[in-house]
Amino acid sequence: MGAAGEPGPEALPNERNLSLRVLYDHQVFSYQAHGGVSRYFSELIQGLESRGHQAVRGWLWTPNRYLPGPDLFGSLRFKGKALLRSAANLQVSLSGLRRPFDLFHPTYYDPYFLSRLQGRPFVLTIHDMTHELFPADLADARTVTVRKKLLATLASRVIAVSENTKADAVRLLGLDSSKVVVVPHGNSLHPGFVQPKAPGNKEPYWLYVGARKQYKDFSVLVKALALRGAGQRGETLVMVGGGAVTQGEAALLRISGLAGRWTQTDCSESELAGWYAGAMALVYTSRYEGFGMPLLEAMAWGCPVIASRSSCLPEVGGEAALYFSPGEADDLTKVLEQLDGNTERQRLIDSGYARERQYSWETAVERTLSVYEAAIR
Repeated sequence: MGAAGEPGPEALPNERNLSLRVLYDHQVFSYQAHGGVSRYFSELIQGLESRGHQAVRGWLWTPNRYLPGPDLFGSLRFKGKALLRSAANLQVSLSGLRRPFDLFHPTYYDPYFLSRLQGRPFVLTIHDMTHELFPADLADARTVTVRKKLLATLASRVIAVSENTKADAVRLLGLDSSKVVVVPHGNSLHPGFVQPKAPGNKEPYWLYVGARKQYKDFSVLVKALALRGAGQRGETLVMVGGGAVTQGEAALLRISGLAGRWTQTDCSESELAGWYAGAMALVYTSRYEGFGMPLLEAMAWGCPVIASRSSCLPEVGGEAALYFSPGEADDLTKVLEQLDGNTERQRLIDSGYARERQYSWETAVERTLSVYEAAIR
């Protein structure tokens, strides 16, 4: 996979004599309707099942769109619903822990299961080290940090989703490097699997995808667009996800010449594919990511990628993206200008298609199976 990271254990053949029974617990599926972590586990579970293994789901009720199921109390919305759903699903996970299985793979960092494993191995996936590196941005940072270190220390094997995440986990958690295996993600938002829905936006737009927490550096993009004079050029900004724009963000957009020239939306996968396909570029300003899945999503739809030269982003994007110095609006403005010509834009589109093809969930599942097999030896 080249710059995407070394594969760790060699992939096992598709036909295996050993059928594994792997128990996955409820944690992320009790709370997450959509997002990177539940996407990862849904692809893993479906990949195992398609290969004849048993992926035991330790939950009954979920709002998740990737592995949909009935939701507790149906469509009713009320305060505390997620907690009730989690409490009910916890009993399903505990029931699964009392039954035979070969390996346990928790979907997040609650250590509730440790006393119930009875010597059976578990594998832990570390998706990023954001809680350790940016605790001020995350209300649950202290709890997650303590739990993650405990579980990573006790796990038979640890999966990291990028080489950068592995290096951070080894350094910050004090792990033995030999027990941490890099298994990069694939891309689920791919032509052939998703039918794009063309956006209604008729003006040229820059695309921002994801949360807008402080470490995501969203304001750097707005400042760069102001320096570029994007509003005067007739350009707009589209933000997908991250919740409604705050009063502070709206004020920043206004003084940057983008009043009335921005859109924030929480959309379907078909709509997101359409936003990628029509964008001038995805601009990914984050100072830290565990993997950076939107880079691959954008590349699959012919969307040029501009990203911060930080954490795993150059590892994932390789030569198929343009990079700017983290937090530097002036530098980002210069990079935006590189896309004013068709030559560089087409180069990024072509190299992006090739880069995205280097990643697949099929490869990720095979490498994960290798990790599982090593863990139960």
